[in-house]
Amino acid sequence: MLGGIPTAMIMCSCSPIGPGAVEKSRPFETMKMWLESAITGPEGMLWHVSARLGRRSVPVLIFLLAFLIRLLAAGMWSDTEIHVDASEYLVLAQNIRFHGTLSFGGQHPWGADGQLNSPGPFLPTAARAPLYPFVIAGLWWRQTPPFREIWVLQALLGGLTALLVYFAALSVFGRSSAALAGLAMALAPQSAFWSATVMSDTLFTSLLTLGLWLWGRRMGLHAGIALGAATLTRAVLLPIVIATVLLAAISKFNRTLHLRIALGVLLVIFPWAVRNAVTQHAFVPVAVQGWGSSLLLSTIDVPYGSGRWSFYLSDSKVRDIIAGAPSETDAERQMMRAAMERISAHPLRWFWLRTRQYPRLFADSASYMYKVLPLPPSLIKTVFLCGNFLFLVLSVTGLYMARARWRNVYHLVLFPGFLAFAQFPLADSRYSVPMVPVMAIFAAFALLRLRTQKGTSPDPFLAPEEQALEDMSHVEIP
Repeated sequence: MLGGIPTAMIMCSCSPIGPGAVEKSRPFETMKMWLESAITGPEGMLWHVSARLGRRSVPVLIFLLAFLIRLLAAGMWSDTEIHVDASEYLVLAQNIRFHGTLSFGGQHPWGADGQLNSPGPFLPTAARAPLYPFVIAGLWWRQTPPFREIWVLQALLGGLTALLVYFAALSVFGRSSAALAGLAMALAPQSAFWSATVMSDTLFTSLLTLGLWLWGRRMGLHAGIALGAATLTRAVLLPIVIATVLLAAISKFNRTLHLRIALGVLLVIFPWAVRNAVTQHAFVPVAVQGWGSSLLLSTIDVPYGSGRWSFYLSDSKVRDIIAGAPSETDAERQMMRAAMERISAHPLRWFWLRTRQYPRLFADSASYMYKVLPLPPSLIKTVFLCGNFLFLVLSVTGLYMARARWRNVYHLVLFPGFLAFAQFPLADSRYSVPMVPVMAIFAAFALLRLRTQKGTSPDPFLAPEEQALEDMSHVEIP
């Protein structure tokens, strides 16, 4: 996840990603310096940026900073030797580009690497959500995989996400919160890391954030289309489409808006569901991959600090299914049945196991930073985990502080809240990445509100008349 604003600042000051050179032997002094320069008053960094370039330049700077950081991340972390998920995305994209179908090009067992230049047969599959392979296929202009194009596109999407965070926060919390939230999103270490991989996280996060921003602007159909595209990137959003329809049916609050959102989502998903029904002879709205495996793996206890996959693959049931199932689709169905048998046999044990494992969702140990920062891994891990905790606390605090204006922020909470709930069966810090944009908005709001409560100081992003309105917005509504 983001790792908190302090963690982001440490990354900037102690690694090649940062905008300036500082003494690498003084990480904690550097953290304090960046924190003070970023969020304090007239001597602060944000103040000087605003004064020199004008407040309208702030979103441009946020976009450029996020984009450049992700380009640098691609230079540090990108690797063309890819396996499992990333290799599957490339194979699916290649077969879309050259054979016109979403296919693995032959039998593809669960967990196996995808094989480029497969001989066929190119049978249609519904194993994976389709949008990310289609995006890669659109970038495939040569015979070789378009790694460079993927990383540039994902850097642009990372910049767009930071920009959307700024505008989403601007509409509900004002310019200072917007600037700080956008800056935090631009610096987010784990988001930058995943943008340098051939994984769907960056595309999914940007589409989800776009949908929430459009929702805040009451552009229901457009928001639904964006959220539908996000669902075709990660099928995990599918249940909340049903929840949106139920919300419109049960509550009169924003009923027309919610119906338009649901309509937009269905317009995007329905053609793909029809395609799956025709090619798979089954009702598969988006994809089959992930549903059964996540649930079965959630029944396996993995001690903290251990490699998860070594424990997963040591489970005899998992090994038997992987070895015996001819395809990912068959393996997922068998895993779903096995998971339901285990959970129904010991439901309380499973619930307690998942409760103990759930903190992993918000615990980024930052192993990807060990080769980047010239610091002991134990120190990096400790700082990032502390930053994760602080960021989570600030986000929850901001959510509580914004309770009086729930009508303006409920859409920001709905989808990330659902994702937090949906990841209960299988928690991993990677799955918190799509929640970071909204968490950054509430964390920035809380940080500035806490500072304001200690004593009001001028806001570098507001004209005097706007500052008066901003001050009034902090008054709680009884």
